[in-house]
Amino acid sequence: MLQLLSMLKSFEKMKISKNKLRGFISERFSSEDFKDVYATARMAHTGQKRRSGEDYFSHPSEVRNIVARFYPKDRVSQLAALLHDSLEDAPGLTVDSVEEMEEYIRGSISDPHSAQEVIRVVRALTHEKGGDYLSYVTRLIGDVPTLRVKLADMVHNLSSSPSPKQKNKYRSAIQSISSQTGGQIPDGISSNHWKHLHTLTESKKMKITKKQLKRIIKEEAVSLHEMNSFNQEVREAYCEHILLNYPNLLLAEGYISKEAYTRAYKMRMLNEANGINKKLEEGFFDDVKAMAKKAGGAAMAKGKELGGKALEKGKEAGKAGLAKAKEIGDTEIDVKGARKEMGRVGAEAGELAAGAGEAMLNFIGPMAKKLGDKANKFAQKKLKQIDKQGPKALAAVSKHIESGVNSALSKAKGATGSGIKGLADLLVKAKEGLTYEQLAKKEPAAFMATYKALESKVIGMKLKGVSTPQTAESTLGIFQSPDGQKALAAAAKKSGMSAAELETIMGMYVFQSRYVPMATKAAASMSESFKLEKRIIAKVKRKINK
Repeated sequence: MLQLLSMLKSFEKMKISKNKLRGFISERFSSEDFKDVYATARMAHTGQKRRSGEDYFSHPSEVRNIVARFYPKDRVSQLAALLHDSLEDAPGLTVDSVEEMEEYIRGSISDPHSAQEVIRVVRALTHEKGGDYLSYVTRLIGDVPTLRVKLADMVHNLSSSPSPKQKNKYRSAIQSISSQTGGQIPDGISSNHWKHLHTLTESKKMKITKKQLKRIIKEEAVSLHEMNSFNQEVREAYCEHILLNYPNLLLAEGYISKEAYTRAYKMRMLNEANGINKKLEEGFFDDVKAMAKKAGGAAMAKGKELGGKALEKGKEAGKAGLAKAKEIGDTEIDVKGARKEMGRVGAEAGELAAGAGEAMLNFIGPMAKKLGDKANKFAQKKLKQIDKQGPKALAAVSKHIESGVNSALSKAKGATGSGIKGLADLLVKAKEGLTYEQLAKKEPAAFMATYKALESKVIGMKLKGVSTPQTAESTLGIFQSPDGQKALAAAAKKSGMSAAELETIMGMYVFQSRYVPMATKAAASMSESFKLEKRIIAKVKRKINK
């Protein structure tokens, strides 16, 4: 070590170049370092999957192979390739923080200076989410090991069924680098590597037909129409409860006529008596619709106008793309990009629609019961996300439920699980790939402690009438509508958490409720086995004592 420090000081005096110094560092790695870094990288991505369904670690492993093929003597780049996504993906999943991940890397490489160089490269490769990608890539020019890994990363992603959007992104990145280097291959980059990248980013034959484009536009139009229709039903459900509960105020403010006030008063009396009066009901619900229309007014009309423009824009883009394809026979149409654009315009239209915001929370439970299955349909996307994440999703809301989970587990008997003592232990198991079903069957005490903590948090939100998984699911669906988004923001503010956290807690409560019978049965079975074991032990002791 002293010899290495001495040589480093000599390099400083000689003003040796950074690349030569990095070359020297590369020679300081041992075969054990490679084995340890390989194990550390695998640990960092435990439980993660690629879009293809493969273990995520297959990606950094292949990136390392690509670096080794083009730069067989560059040890720094090869090790950094194995770890290139670790600082971005591991914190919060397999480790608690970036600092902890860096400590794992340091512990995997025997020479501290070499370890620090690898960490430097991995840090430089870690792209801040939401940051400008082209700026990030061009900043790597001149940093040879970092750029080598980044370009190898591009090669593997482009070789693994990339989307048109990915290809366009990487093509733009290569063009940006070329513009910065005056069209020359960047310093330190293999000509074969550079040529291979250009080959992978070249356009291929068009991957979408006119029929497919029409179907995409139709799907988005249907989706937009369904959401607009559901939002109208949300608004009507809200107006129904406002009209039933505050007719005096509405009349005083000029929102309703005296006739509507009379119908609302009579309708309330009818509901309390569980009576039936079809003529009164028809008149009352006509008042509700008129009030809902007044609430949206010109904003809804504007929303429809924007929706129509979105469809026209999509058709124009499709025609232009097809015309260009015929002209050069070598054009791609970005299908996902088209979907995203349609969704954006739809959301823009929805935001213009008037919402009730915080006032809606006063009636959210009754509204959830009324809308029922219609609202549940719009909750499914969030529930599917929670299903896909598994118990790992608990990490995102741990600060809100940890004390509840830990308190419940401290009171639980050891007979109903294998020893999870708190939320921290549960998250470790979750990172190892534990599913909800496995949690319910093998760790029923931990499952029920988590479920009860989520239930307590949902009830603690004090959303009137939202106290069961069924009403929570419908409420989650209402929150997906444009008017509901404003109610969600108000509920989040009231509960002291972000909107995303509130949705996750409510969604996990709903999803875990489906496994409660399974966990209850498993707990009973374990308890019975525990009692049987105690009886046998007692019987054996009595025989021994005799």
